[in-house]
Amino acid sequence: MNENGPRFFEPPPATANAAFVSGMAAYDKLVAEADANPGASWSRLAREFVSRKTPFSRGLDDTGAPFLKWFEDGTLNASYNRLDRNVERGLGDKTAILFEADDIRFGDNQPKTRSGKIIRRLLRSIAKGEAITQDISSLENPAVLGHLSERY
Repeated sequence: MNENGPRFFEPPPATANAAFVSGMAAYDKLVAEADANPGASWSRLAREFVSRKTPFSRGLDDTGAPFLKWFEDGTLNASYNRLDRNVERGLGDKTAILFEADDIRFGDNQPKTRSGKIIRRLLRSIAKGEAITQDISSLENPAVLGHLSERY
């Protein structure tokens, strides 16, 4: 937010048309639905977008308010929801998530195994932009170090 209030940036029309929430009007409609009946609203969205091993029969249990229970009698498989259902939709050859860290940090409590020490030293050298001088003969694929060095 700036001194003039919040700023909004509209997505390109093709992106908005393909999105579940296609713009501010659709967003406002979702907010109004959730405000009017949170339990029903979230239950509808959960049924529509989350596959469950065992369906829930009740979305919100607020009988113990302020301690709320959501979807208590249902079970789900998080791996199925993130991976398998997208493969079933024909997206198995697409990259699901690509993460590139902005910053690599090293902690003191890393594994103290021999292989852990080797990898830790190699990653530290790459992060510092140093040449790899350690013995890398025990690595399954030493070429990956060159790829990492180029990227970071």
